[in-house]
Amino acid sequence: MTDRKPQNQDKFILRMPDGMRDRIKSVAEKNNRSMNSEILSTLSAAYPEPATLVADMSLEEVIELVASDGLPRQLKKGKSVTTVVMEADGSIQATSQYTSGIVTLKAN
Repeated sequence: MTDRKPQNQDKFILRMPDGMRDRIKSVAEKNNRSMNSEILSTLSAAYPEPATLVADMSLEEVIELVASDGLPRQLKKGKSVTTVVMEADGSIQATSQYTSGIVTLKAN
């Protein structure tokens, strides 16, 4: 997330069904964060940043990069594309797509 002054950040008014605000507040309290942070965390998990294409790196280097900054990356080698993402629990998941199928690896 970029450092922006609150007056320059996007604002959005949201209508919620009865009881949802209380559910969000309860979960936010359990996670020791504000309701705003809880909503942003949930939205970030549902709508992650698009993966950045990287080249001339090994899979291990890409995994280390994602682990350090949390931003998803794609590594293209030959006929395969490997997408590396950090899951909400902090684990790293690498999914490789080949012309013949998909392989998913998950590491903590």
